[in-house]
Amino acid sequence: MLTAQELQEVKEYVLRELPQILEQDPKFVIFIEGIVNEKFPRRDEFARLLDELTALRLESERSFRYVDQRFEQVDQRFEQVDQRFEQVDQRFEQVDQRFEQVDQRFEQVDQRFVRLTQEVRESRNWFELLMGRWQTRAGRDLENVVAGALRLGLNRRDILPENVKLRQLISDPTGIVYKPGKQKEVDLIAQNGELLVFEVKSSPDVDDVDNFADKVKLVKIQNPDKEVCGVFVALTVDPRIRERCHELDLILIPELYDTL
Repeated sequence: MLTAQELQEVKEYVLRELPQILEQDPKFVIFIEGIVNEKFPRRDEFARLLDELTALRLESERSFRYVDQRFEQVDQRFEQVDQRFEQVDQRFEQVDQRFEQVDQRFEQVDQRFVRLTQEVRESRNWFELLMGRWQTRAGRDLENVVAGALRLGLNRRDILPENVKLRQLISDPTGIVYKPGKQKEVDLIAQNGELLVFEVKSSPDVDDVDNFADKVKLVKIQNPDKEVCGVFVALTVDPRIRERCHELDLILIPELYDTL
């Protein structure tokens, strides 16, 4: 086995003598060329490999461009789908808004129906109050009739059935208005520091108005800390009744009548 120095000397000899040997012996050229071809591709093979690599690179570029185009198309489709979903969302929002509007209209209709039903009920109560039929009722039903009728007659929505006090006994122990110890029966509504004393007459005369005014006066004297108001309800009246109510500071319901 050659040493490193001997191997180096051989290489130097070959490099020095090889060109001359190749010129003198063509067979040796063929031999050297065969050895080189076994270790390295020939020029035509190398060119073919380069062509194949170039073709492969071009094919890869075309494939990548195609893939990029497909991805762009997919992205565009996703954008279109997103836009359609946005349109669908907008339509659903519009539908929701319309449903809300319909719900609001139904609520308004319900409120109107409730108000109409209440007005009809109060009108019926008012009719019963004027005709004297309310006295045939009993308990809570009677109080509902009175409260509903006076809500309509006085145009006051704050009058509630639980504040109606019917057939309340009041007495005059000192004889300020009546004889000492005289008792009277009154109907009234007590709420929020206010007492509405009312009386219903179908065909009143002036004496009925005066008698009612005395009751209101006694209630005022006995309740100095409250606002007391007299409400006289009549089915038919003449101008004398209306004038007398005005003189005694009583509310007449209904207020406007033609002269009978």
